[in-house]
Amino acid sequence: MVEDSALERERARRVLEGHCVLEVFAEGPTMLERLALGVRPALVLLDLNLPGLSGIELLRFLRAQLDAAELPVLMLTVAGSKADVVASLEAGANDYVTKPYDPAELLARVTSQLRTQQLHQRLRHAEEGFRRLAAHLPDVVARFDRQHRHTFVSPSILRFTAQPVEHFLGKTNAELGMPAERVQQWDVAIDEAFTGREVSLEFEFPGADGRRTVQSRLLPERDDRGNVLSVLSIARDVTEERTRAEHERHLIGIVSHDLKNPLAAILMQVQVGLMRGGGDAATRDILERIRRTATRATDLVSDLLDFTRTRLGGGLPLATRPQDLRDVLGQVLEELRIARPDRQLRWEVEGETSLVSDGERLAQLATNLVANALQYSPRETAVGVRLE
Repeated sequence: MVEDSALERERARRVLEGHCVLEVFAEGPTMLERLALGVRPALVLLDLNLPGLSGIELLRFLRAQLDAAELPVLMLTVAGSKADVVASLEAGANDYVTKPYDPAELLARVTSQLRTQQLHQRLRHAEEGFRRLAAHLPDVVARFDRQHRHTFVSPSILRFTAQPVEHFLGKTNAELGMPAERVQQWDVAIDEAFTGREVSLEFEFPGADGRRTVQSRLLPERDDRGNVLSVLSIARDVTEERTRAEHERHLIGIVSHDLKNPLAAILMQVQVGLMRGGGDAATRDILERIRRTATRATDLVSDLLDFTRTRLGGGLPLATRPQDLRDVLGQVLEELRIARPDRQLRWEVEGETSLVSDGERLAQLATNLVANALQYSPRETAVGVRLE
């Protein structure tokens, strides 16, 4: 508190005693010397009419060093002087109390400012922690305001663009020279994120070693009331990841395709052996086991090929012909009954079931659905299947 009146200082001490630690000064220069030692108070109570350096002059000096969030100032003004109130607020005061003041009002305003100061400190600490974290991430972290300007960019932007952080701050993507089509893509995504939804964005980026594929997630940043204040973007270079995944898919496809030829040869030889009688019963049993195992391996290879085709965007090949779904489903359920003799399977058919379709794909779909039902339903219950 900076107050030249000893009576006012003592009065304020009695009001605030037990609520805060009050340090008093009779003049501004003495208080400034105290601040110069690195001791920053949570709040300054400042009398407007001080001898020598006036309260307004002292306030302007403080504001040149610290803003209203860093050091709140509560002005003590004379009752009835609107000009003093206006001058105090224009100079950077957070609030004011007119003298003579009601003790309860002074305590309430001081408590309010201290509470606000604590909130600012927590927010500042959280922001500092966020910036430290962003500085060590390989991803590019950026923050956008409602005008789509960059209000924060992490240092990793330098690796992506060879431009420093300062080049981006306060600018929109359009002002940074981004192509119009991509600006529109970003504008739509940022606007959607401001509605409260998370948005994913993928685009090509001209890097120093060629074009890069970048994937970005846009997240709304909210206040305590749930209002969206800004949008946070986390951009990651997925070029190597996509290239590696594509190579893996091609490798799976090549290996799967090459495996089908020897498996087909095995099946053909086994089938020939069975057609010729297969020798004694033990030999036929061995051949039948080989046939079942090779058939299963062929199915697995076909599944791998299907997986590769879908991942490469080619879709699943369909071999359609007229058939009855009753027969397809009946065969699937019979195989599952054999595989799971401990479970009950019930099914019913209603209406016309003939159509043109790929029976193998439908059998695969039905097998997956019913097998999951058998796997995850209680053992004592029956699994029902209805075809209509």
